[in-house]
Amino acid sequence: MKEYLDELDALLSDESKWTQGAYSRDAAGHRASLENRNAVCWCLIGAAYRVTRHYGNHKKLLCSLLDFLPRRYGRVYADPFPAIVRWNDAKTRTFADIKAVIAKARAAAEAKP
Repeated sequence: MKEYLDELDALLSDESKWTQGAYSRDAAGHRASLENRNAVCWCLIGAAYRVTRHYGNHKKLLCSLLDFLPRRYGRVYADPFPAIVRWNDAKTRTFADIKAVIAKARAAAEAKP
C-alpha cells in the first residue's frame, strides 16, 4: 500500500487537484467519470481509484485511509466508500485535512515491516 499512498499524495499535490461532490472533474469543472483521462482534480475516492485502477487495491487503499478518519466516519461501515464520501464532501473539510489523513496513512505504512 505504501507505493499507492505515495502516488495518492503526489496526485493530490495541491488544492487545485482536489474536489468535492464528484469523483473527478475536468478542466471546465464538470463532473467526470472515474476513468476519464481528462480529469484534472479528484475527491479522495476518485484519486485512490486513479492510482490503483483495480477495485481490490482501490478498496484496500481506502481502508488504509479510513483508519485515520474521526471515529464518527471510520470503521462504522464495512464498506469504506460511504464513510470516505461523507468525510471528503463535508462542508468544513479542507485540503489540509485530506493531506493530513494521507500523511498519517503513509507514516503507518512506513512503520510496517
